[in-house]
Amino acid sequence: MSTESGGPASGGNKSSENKCKYCSKFVSNDVIRCSYSECNTLIHPKCFDNLNKIVKIDIGEFKCRYCPDTKNMTSIETELVIVKKEVECLMRERDLLLKYVSELEYNAGLLKENFKVGNAPCLSYSAVAAGTKKRLTSIIGSERSVNKYVNTSGTEATTVLLVRSSDGNSTNKDVEHVVKAQVRPAEIKANVLNTKLIKNGILINCSGKESLDKMKNKLQQRLSSNYEVTEPKKFNPRIQVQNVNGEALESKDFIAEIITFNDLDSITSTLKVITKSKYRNVYNVVLECDPLTFKRVMERGFLWIGWNRCWVREHFGIFKCFNCWKYGHIKKNCKATGPVCPVCSESHEKRECTADAPCCNNCKELNNKSKTNVDTCHNINSPECTYIINRLNFFKSRIQYES
Repeated sequence: MSTESGGPASGGNKSSENKCKYCSKFVSNDVIRCSYSECNTLIHPKCFDNLNKIVKIDIGEFKCRYCPDTKNMTSIETELVIVKKEVECLMRERDLLLKYVSELEYNAGLLKENFKVGNAPCLSYSAVAAGTKKRLTSIIGSERSVNKYVNTSGTEATTVLLVRSSDGNSTNKDVEHVVKAQVRPAEIKANVLNTKLIKNGILINCSGKESLDKMKNKLQQRLSSNYEVTEPKKFNPRIQVQNVNGEALESKDFIAEIITFNDLDSITSTLKVITKSKYRNVYNVVLECDPLTFKRVMERGFLWIGWNRCWVREHFGIFKCFNCWKYGHIKKNCKATGPVCPVCSESHEKRECTADAPCCNNCKELNNKSKTNVDTCHNINSPECTYIINRLNFFKSRIQYES
């Protein structure tokens, strides 16, 4: 290697020999020359520094990629190392760009929902109090994530209509054929998101209450008595009460004390215990209540029980498998052939993972099945996960939040 100073050539004649082999620009001032005696390759010091970041090269033994190497690595091997590093850099840039594009598409969808004309106000999370929001912030980690979680969870719930064969003699495809032959959405100006075949019938997802009412009335008018047109029954909301003392829970007047102690007797409260799970010396108790009680408790963010103040949060009863990390079943009922890593979604245990970036398995399958392009570069339990948000919105659409 040698470093030279001076112009590109004496007399100002610029030829291809005076160009940097890596950036193709004319060399000037400081020049680094290949140490191979028969090579006239010149490069800029800046180009050498960039190359040295990819492949560590001693400046005193620098040889360009076009010259044979007297050491262990041949020029072809050097070329392969450089190309491999360049490909890795391009792949990382591509993944980063895809992530940015997914975020932009997702945010654009949220803006469309928020500015939609006639959009119904959020009933489930519009009354989240400062105490509950502070609690969520401590769990999730940042107020920005909480705001995004609350806002996206509060989108307008999808309204569902069920059409079934009352005699049970017609298949779901027969019901679908009859429904689509009798009613056209454009005719009654009803917006239908999609339809799905179910047992002995069809499920119709409408974009709002107005479209559902139009579709329901028209189907009831045109279909015969052999078909039932109904809306699925909604469930009462549920609350999970955390860190309940065992002595208070075993009391016969447990529900009555909660109603009286928390001033819920001013409204006709209906509370009942659904399930409880023990953790050390305390319990997490799931209560089912009426919509008005649910709103009052969620606004406060906690319940006074016995000698303690117990924090509350909404409970959906979503089962999650700790083997494949999908929802709807638990590990002992999992049908997956092997474990799935919750970090990178590959087929190995979490302790064996060496991935540099996370990949959500649920969002990955959502993209494959629905041909979408949602962001997958996040933890499988992230509150910003599109799959989790969609599943929560589906459960909220089945809950009666209004009295």
